[in-house]
Amino acid sequence: MKTLRIIILLAIFTLTAKAQDAEPILNKLVTKLEKVKPYTVDLKINIDVEFLKIKERKAKLVYNGPDDIDINSDDFMLMPKNGAQMEYLSIIKNRSAAIYEGTEKDSKGNTLTKIKIIPGKNKDGVILANMVINEKTNRLVKMKAFTESNGSFISEFEYGNNLYDMPSKVLLEFDMKNFQIPAHLSGDIDAVGKKDATKKETTTGKVVITYTGYKKK
Repeated sequence: MKTLRIIILLAIFTLTAKAQDAEPILNKLVTKLEKVKPYTVDLKINIDVEFLKIKERKAKLVYNGPDDIDINSDDFMLMPKNGAQMEYLSIIKNRSAAIYEGTEKDSKGNTLTKIKIIPGKNKDGVILANMVINEKTNRLVKMKAFTESNGSFISEFEYGNNLYDMPSKVLLEFDMKNFQIPAHLSGDIDAVGKKDATKKETTTGKVVITYTGYKKK
């Protein structure tokens, strides 16, 4: 894994001119996110796991800072290990290298910028991240991250007119090996129902998190 990391870093540093183009874009996004003050927001969490139907969960997220985020719920929460919080800010801030990879268009014709990031040491074990940023709105639109031991996950962000320009919805797709169903939750799952087990099993799961009622603390 270390050898692969070195090879990737060397390949990126040979494209220094392009890498420099990524820096001001990332720095602008970091500046915006670091200005976010403590807030609370209500969550609705819908989980789509193969062969299982899990009822919608409600929770409250308390944001005190990028490294101090709590998700509280009266229900037991099933969440993937990565992608549900603000890993992207830590990845950007602690980057070892970043390379500008051009642009693409979204379904509405907006121009989006693609940036590949090699993170430095981070608590989530992310070794590579592909980010898609809307420079005009200064928003992260999508991130695909690869971890050292927990597979990969994709985060897609939708926005509205929210406090601090925070997301209205986050769609997560993750490797199923990171998603374990605790035995004591089986009764709750059976009450909702199981999906058709005759369908071909997939290797990914999905979570949709809807954010409403942002409030300053």
